[in-house]
Amino acid sequence: MLTRSPQVWWLRRSAWRLLTRSPQVWWHRRTAWRQLTKTPQDRTHTRKDSSTDSYKTLKKNFTLSGITLHSGEISNIKVNPAPANTGILFKRTDLKVPHIESLLNAKIENVVYSELCTKLSNEYGHSVSTIEHLMSAFHGLGIDNAIVEIDKAELPILDGSSLEYVSEIERVGIKDLQAKRKIINITRPIIFRNNDSYIKVT
Repeated sequence: MLTRSPQVWWLRRSAWRLLTRSPQVWWHRRTAWRQLTKTPQDRTHTRKDSSTDSYKTLKKNFTLSGITLHSGEISNIKVNPAPANTGILFKRTDLKVPHIESLLNAKIENVVYSELCTKLSNEYGHSVSTIEHLMSAFHGLGIDNAIVEIDKAELPILDGSSLEYVSEIERVGIKDLQAKRKIINITRPIIFRNNDSYIKVT
């Protein structure tokens, strides 16, 4: 049991004494004490938010324009809401090809290059690159369904981060879709190594 550890008890007592010495935080004492006396299971538990179970998209579209990092062209994108189970879909509006050939699904199996930028390609040989900042914004804000129209082969670099994408998504708003997310459960540790570097998922 956690309460039987003398080290933990000493930390609790020290924290309590520090709190009681500060009149500004006297009203935090009860909450702090409860937090300190929680078991590890309690501390890692968070209240289940039912809204996180649903797919999410944008409430409305937004547009951005800017120069591309690698080709130096002006690229224009329009990020649109999408129905559940669409995923993140890029559409090259500059290509004079059948509709299906202009689409690139943001799936791991479609990544063909990942040094200095992330590049997707489809089975027809069309590609879109420097998607990582927009994808980071989507992931950070929980957006898993959107259609991104783009008139070049590369997204604009903007300020070199996800900031402008995040700002625009927050401005137009996020919408819960009437479909439950499909969740991948990690059942065993997975390690990917590259020379001296590695990443571990548990």
